[in-house]
Amino acid sequence: MNKLITCMLILALSLSALGAGAFAADAGTVSMNFEEVGLAFELPEEFVKTKGILEPYPIGELASGITFMMFSYTAMTPDELKALEESEAITKEQEDALVNAMGNLAYVFSIDGGRNAGDILETLQIPTVTEADFTEIGKAEDVTFYLFLDKETDKAFLSGIAPEFAEEFTTLQSKLPEVLKAGTFSVPRPIGSELVGRVLRFETKDIDGNPVKSEDIFAKNEITMVNVWATWCGPCRSELEELGEIDRRLAAKNCAVVGICIDADEAKDEAKEMMKQYRMDYLNILPFDDLDDALAIQGYPTTVFVGRDGTILALPVVGVPNELSFYEETIDSLLAGEAPAGNDSPDDTTTTVASSNGKYNVHVRNSEGEAVEGVTIQFCSDETCTLGKTDADGLASFDAAEGQIYTIHVLKVPEGVEKTGEEFKTLDVYSDIYIVLQKTA
Repeated sequence: MNKLITCMLILALSLSALGAGAFAADAGTVSMNFEEVGLAFELPEEFVKTKGILEPYPIGELASGITFMMFSYTAMTPDELKALEESEAITKEQEDALVNAMGNLAYVFSIDGGRNAGDILETLQIPTVTEADFTEIGKAEDVTFYLFLDKETDKAFLSGIAPEFAEEFTTLQSKLPEVLKAGTFSVPRPIGSELVGRVLRFETKDIDGNPVKSEDIFAKNEITMVNVWATWCGPCRSELEELGEIDRRLAAKNCAVVGICIDADEAKDEAKEMMKQYRMDYLNILPFDDLDDALAIQGYPTTVFVGRDGTILALPVVGVPNELSFYEETIDSLLAGEAPAGNDSPDDTTTTVASSNGKYNVHVRNSEGEAVEGVTIQFCSDETCTLGKTDADGLASFDAAEGQIYTIHVLKVPEGVEKTGEEFKTLDVYSDIYIVLQKTA
């Protein structure tokens, strides 16, 4: 298995402690919609009521304009896996059996800009794969979707599992292309785009049991880099030592790293030992209520960048970036008032990204991340202005020609949010503009 796919498998398996069955036992056909990769489809009953465990994992963006998802397959029954989970101690033999039972049915890549599978290979530098290994399954605007089967790895996997699971794996894999081709394809939406501009507030305890408040944490720093991790997460471990180094360097910029260890309640001693081993001298805290919703957690590690007032300033980083210098580069960009990678605006109330649906779309949310209906938007060119009002999804769209930068003002707001007098600007191409209004009590 090539390095990229190996890393993606590790990341996918760290997304959750594998559940004993991906779907309810009485489920029939299941509808699935993964906006972060732009793919929605119906899984037929034979993909739901399986002997083994089939679990789709959306990973999201791997590189600029390239997204990725995978279909994990575990060659165990839900009961067998549940028994392992409930065991007080797992033997080395059982652990090896679980690892050998984990495979991947297929992978889906998408790439924008009218690019093709060859561009995916060149961008991601996958030397052992050819364009012939990719099958086009759909398009949305200038985005092309491909199904990828890692046939060499599949041979090894199938030879090491029980025949009944191997037969099911092969059958499902042969039918998956038609299932996906019958789906709906859309332009992928960046993971966590709804977070930018949201104010993060919480109360919890640090790893030693002392009470802490988000306001006190964030007020100490120009920017706080919040890293959500787990003791059992391999990718998390791989970056922890460097995070300690990053925190020490950030002190000179009045910035800091703060860790949230999601399993510190159950594995406090192990977490503390890891903090000592990796010289993680920065503050680590326990998870707070609604953490997953507050940070739109899709996997571990997840990293967000937060301003003094608790405002999330940039798209979250899900997984470990190719170069850990990305973290400091993002912070430097935010400190300089420049757009960080993955965002086109660093300020507290708006994010602007390129759109491909032939319109200028204004999305309005409150500081809790909720869509705001009934906001009157003024959309102006150099010659004229147009008015629009946000719908139940907080969206107002404007038809206008590309080639110039349009200005946007919020004219009226409904009860429950504060009006802003700020002027917003589009890109000189079709754009999605995300405006955050402060929620009132």
